[in-house]
Amino acid sequence: MSQLKPMIIVLLMLTSALAGCAGTDTTDLEQQIEDLQQSNDEMNETINNMGFYLQERDTEILTLNSNVLLLQSSTADIEANRDSAIMLLEAANESNEMLELMLVNANNSIQYLQTELMTQENQTIQWRDAAENNSTSEWSNYLAGTDLSGADLAGALLVGASLYGTTLINAYLGGVNLTDSDMSYADLRNAYLGYADLTGADTYQIRLDGVTWDNTICPDGTNSDDNGNTCENNL
Repeated sequence: MSQLKPMIIVLLMLTSALAGCAGTDTTDLEQQIEDLQQSNDEMNETINNMGFYLQERDTEILTLNSNVLLLQSSTADIEANRDSAIMLLEAANESNEMLELMLVNANNSIQYLQTELMTQENQTIQWRDAAENNSTSEWSNYLAGTDLSGADLAGALLVGASLYGTTLINAYLGGVNLTDSDMSYADLRNAYLGYADLTGADTYQIRLDGVTWDNTICPDGTNSDDNGNTCENNL
């Protein structure tokens, strides 16, 4: 706009000189000046409008720049959260691997214990079957010196059996018939003898620490319930 005004002045001077040369009729020249003035006004208005437009664009640019900064900040936060999530995921994966390994080890231990339990149960059944079968054999339940610790001999028929020096620690002898059996030097510590029948059994030097008595027939034929819940004094 500042460059346009000198150009208009120069143009007016030229037109004035031309008018002097052309004569005294200045009607067209005045009209041209008015047209030029109107064009100048329109250009000034356009320039002003462009100024407003540029100001609006500058404001929009500032707003966009502010939004860009906010987005950059948000992006940084999101990336930080992503990195934290990745770290947590990796830690979780490691924990899952450890848990899976522990689970595999636990399953292996369970399988081993189940196998051992089946072995013990089968062994117990064999012991009990052998004891019951041997009750009618020629050697009369000869189980002397064997280790039957923890065995389940519930209800076994061991009449006249030889249990000389047999180890029966923690054995379950509920309801066992041990009538006239030889239990000399046998070790029955912590064994269960509830409802067992020991009538006439030889209990010389037998170990009975921690034995559980319950309605047990003592070697002398009395009942443990009538002897202070024990047969230790009625052997």
